[in-house]
Amino acid sequence: MPISDSGRSRSPVPEHADHRDDDAGGGYFAAFFPLDKSLHTDVSALYSSIRHSITQSYTQTVRQWLSTQSYEAQREFGLLAIENVRKGFW
Repeated sequence: MPISDSGRSRSPVPEHADHRDDDAGGGYFAAFFPLDKSLHTDVSALYSSIRHSITQSYTQTVRQWLSTQSYEAQREFGLLAIENVRKGFW
């Protein structure tokens, strides 16, 4: 890991990313990074939509359904959503 001018270890994650380790000791690492504005808008629209093919529900939004899932499932879905929206699949 690179060392900063102060002598402390510095993360290789870009400075603009907000990263946190799971306090519960599960070893999870999350990196938050900025999305292009149009991609962010499209992903937000997906989360606000009702998608039976994703949620198996005709009444729940993707966001409502996702709130019932585990942290691991939410993270995995979020990364998949970004990729699928970016590629125009969703």
